[in-house]
Amino acid sequence: MSEPVRRCVVCKTRRPQRELLRLRSHPQGKTLVWGHRGVGRSAYACPETCQAAMMEPARLARALKRPISPDEIPLTI
Repeated sequence: MSEPVRRCVVCKTRRPQRELLRLRSHPQGKTLVWGHRGVGRSAYACPETCQAAMMEPARLARALKRPISPDEIPLTI
C-alpha cells in the first residue's frame, strides 16, 4: 500500500506526508497545533523552504477554510 501524499500550501509540490510539516486547526476551538496526530483540517508545508511563508494569515485562512488571526499562529514547532 502506498503512503499518503500531501501538497505544500506554499510551493504546491506533492510530497509524502511524513516529509512535510503539518499545522492543523483544532475542531473545538480557534487554536492551531503542530503535529501529525489528531483530527481537524490541516495545512502542510515543506520544512526546509516554505515554513515561514506558510505563516501568513491569509494563506492559512485559505488552506484551513476559516478566518485566522495573527495571534493564533504558533511561533515555534
